[in-house]
Amino acid sequence: MRFITASLSLCAALLLAAVPIAAASAAASTGPVTSVAGATAAPITWSVKPSDDSHGPRTAFNYATDPGSQINDTVIVVNSGTVASDFAVYAADAINDRETGNLTLVPRASKSIDLGAWVKTNTASVHLEPGTQAAIPFTMLVPSDASPGDHSAGIVASSTTPAQSKGQTVLVDQRVGVRISLRVSGPVVPRLAAAGFVTGFTPSLNPFAPGTIDVDYSVANRGNIRLDVGQKVDVVGPFGIHLGLVSPPTIHDLLPGQSAHIITRMSGVGALVLAWSTVKLTPSPNGVVPPKSTDPQAKAAPSATDEKIDPNADLAFTPASSTTLTVAITWTLLALLALVALLVFVVSRYVRNTRTQFYAAIDLAAAEARDSLLPDAELTGAVAPR
Repeated sequence: MRFITASLSLCAALLLAAVPIAAASAAASTGPVTSVAGATAAPITWSVKPSDDSHGPRTAFNYATDPGSQINDTVIVVNSGTVASDFAVYAADAINDRETGNLTLVPRASKSIDLGAWVKTNTASVHLEPGTQAAIPFTMLVPSDASPGDHSAGIVASSTTPAQSKGQTVLVDQRVGVRISLRVSGPVVPRLAAAGFVTGFTPSLNPFAPGTIDVDYSVANRGNIRLDVGQKVDVVGPFGIHLGLVSPPTIHDLLPGQSAHIITRMSGVGALVLAWSTVKLTPSPNGVVPPKSTDPQAKAAPSATDEKIDPNADLAFTPASSTTLTVAITWTLLALLALVALLVFVVSRYVRNTRTQFYAAIDLAAAEARDSLLPDAELTGAVAPR
């Protein structure tokens, strides 16, 4: 039997959601995630979650520390299905999907170069019988030259299961994971940019109806902390005439160095020859930064400042904007005006030519009349003979 290996990365929102092979939709989760795999065989159902810390249950790993630190923690993999299964366990960098802005992880075949490379699990795989779970310790070694700001990754438990596709057996690698967020101490700067901003006007076939403007740009996080980004696109015509406003959905959790591609359309835009489109991006902090610690399991002594200082409170979250110019012309109206202008030209030319010919005919008739009367005048002596 011939096998084809396929990798299926099913990562969503706050971090990974998995899809059953026999199902067509994915479910997002904000905490530990459960997955079911298997088409005709008994399903494999599993989940990944953090171990409890000194404050109780957690939905994600959230750290703040200095460069050069080491953090030890534990991740739990649970087999809640009815069949035994082997799971690969590893860490991978988190990224934003460029077309949707959603969080995902780099493919297993790709090498992690940030937080995913700093996390090492004590075991690369685990075998779990039905109804059992495994506590897997891991170590995070933060480099001494780690850049300040936010770093994101995920710890994944993946299962490879067979499925049929076009008469062939395909090995599908499904991943379920839990998020890791790290704030490295040092200067942090929130910075956004609207890159590659272009617009295009599409007129209506009705020469007197408004058209639509297509908007295309990328939201780039050029700072070093995670951001939520509100968006607004405003269009004005000559003399500041307001033509339209559209607010694309807020981008949540845009990671440093990542970008999201935005395409939207605004209808009902009047064709006033020129249209200025301005995109305004409003950043805000994402998530909560915990107090600095290298031991999540240690219960710190109470302090007047514990959990009360917001590291983002003194930051200036400056909006970013970009403006572009679009030619907004209804070509059918322009063609109609050109047709009217041509008709006016033809009619005026015809009238002018007709008038010229008419006056020329009058002059010719007058000349002929004078010439015909001249001989009779000479005979009667009214005029001197020539």
